[in-house]
Amino acid sequence: MAVMMSSNSFGNFSSAVSYASIIGSVVRGLRSDIGMDQNDLARKLEVTQSTLSRIENGSSPLTVELLMKLGPAVETTPYVLIGKIEEVVHRLVKEGVTVVYEKEKKSASGAFAFIGGAALGALVSNVLKGGNDGKSDG
Repeated sequence: MAVMMSSNSFGNFSSAVSYASIIGSVVRGLRSDIGMDQNDLARKLEVTQSTLSRIENGSSPLTVELLMKLGPAVETTPYVLIGKIEEVVHRLVKEGVTVVYEKEKKSASGAFAFIGGAALGALVSNVLKGGNDGKSDG
């Protein structure tokens, strides 16, 4: 998972996160919220546990076919799942974080400082629980 810190924390670095990491964090959060382990969800999706792990870590894409299976497997709909992902994207962008898509990620320069996904995981957890960190959208 690739989360990059803002210039407020590390001098001249830009703040960014990959879209795949956001998707993976939401998938992991929903799976955890219903108490399901990776093996159980992988079986429901008819993929290997390592494939699911790569999706959750943001290193493999979530296909449309898997998205359609994933919604019901984590007790929601694909529409709601996409909405959760887009809510995380919106909140990150609002905080000044750049969402990096795969093609952009491959061409990114060394101007980014990558760190672990703990901050992204915390935001996703908050979004999945319906929180807004006390901040208004206006």
